[in-house]
Amino acid sequence: MIMSVVTVFLFLRLTMFITSDLTLGPIVLMLIEMASTFANFFVIYLVVLVGFGTAYSGLLVEVGTFSLKRNLPGIFYYTYFQSLGELFLEDFQGPGSYYLNDKDSIEDDWYRGSDINGFYYGVALTLLIIFMIVSNLMLLNILIAMFTESYDRISSEQKIIWKFQR
Repeated sequence: MIMSVVTVFLFLRLTMFITSDLTLGPIVLMLIEMASTFANFFVIYLVVLVGFGTAYSGLLVEVGTFSLKRNLPGIFYYTYFQSLGELFLEDFQGPGSYYLNDKDSIEDDWYRGSDINGFYYGVALTLLIIFMIVSNLMLLNILIAMFTESYDRISSEQKIIWKFQR
């Protein structure tokens, strides 16, 4: 196992020798710059992920039973995979254990009864839709714009960077 990790670091270190090439050198520097940009983006993404996950988890548990220690793994697990498109709708049940895709009652409201918890499930579903829009559309477009800015800046100074690296 240690040799596998060392081999990965060896090949990462060998990429530094490529920086002396006119065409490949700036590309390696772009990758390093984009890794730094991604680290900054990841902090923003983590704030959105934890904020949504806490609110979402707080809405879907019974009143008075929310515990950060008990719900923390679910906050990261569910919201991370929801941002990738796995919505876990089979776990999303309203009062009366009504599942969104029940085939016999599709035209009914997705939550049953006049229970106040039905309102919380509606808010949670609305919050999920907003999170999907923010995480998949807005944050991904911001990441692409950040990468494009890094690429444009380095490619415009390609010859200067190459001469400096030699």
